[in-house]
Amino acid sequence: MRVIDYPEYRVWRSMKDRCFRAKSSVFKYYGGRGITVCDRWCHSFYTFLSDMGRAEGRTLDRIDNDGPYSPENCRRATRHEQAQNKRNNRYVDVDGRRVAASEAARLLGIAPWTILRRLDANLPPDSRPPQRLRKTHCKQGHPFSGENLYIRPNGAQKCRACAVVMKARWKQKRDAQLVLSH
Repeated sequence: MRVIDYPEYRVWRSMKDRCFRAKSSVFKYYGGRGITVCDRWCHSFYTFLSDMGRAEGRTLDRIDNDGPYSPENCRRATRHEQAQNKRNNRYVDVDGRRVAASEAARLLGIAPWTILRRLDANLPPDSRPPQRLRKTHCKQGHPFSGENLYIRPNGAQKCRACAVVMKARWKQKRDAQLVLSH
């Protein structure tokens, strides 16, 4: 296999461009901030590949966003993990763990903008309105928590269990209409 046929080669090349090529559109966020590539990786794609391994659906992520691209500071991460490790994230403590505000919202079962508003008001992120004001279950009695909770972009809570039932009913109705039309 030619070196340019590896998907990881494009990642390696882009990493070097971001850090060293001043004409790169994102140089100011990387090389312009002093982010570098270690000598070990800078001169050898195969060394980079041997240290980081194949991507297998994961991205290259620097653990310390102010640190260099090096074996000690890089890992393979999912897009979700990488989104939790951005410079512009706001971090909060939830159950003794430091997490990004969007992750805190998911853990607490509330909308991300709610966490951000609380942070702007100098309130704790997990401060909640009195229990009587918060919906804890959907109309069908399913709990609004964990994997069953979906928060729409407008902040509305939706029950995943009910959504599955509604989708099944819709498909059944559609299939019945298809049978009648033939």
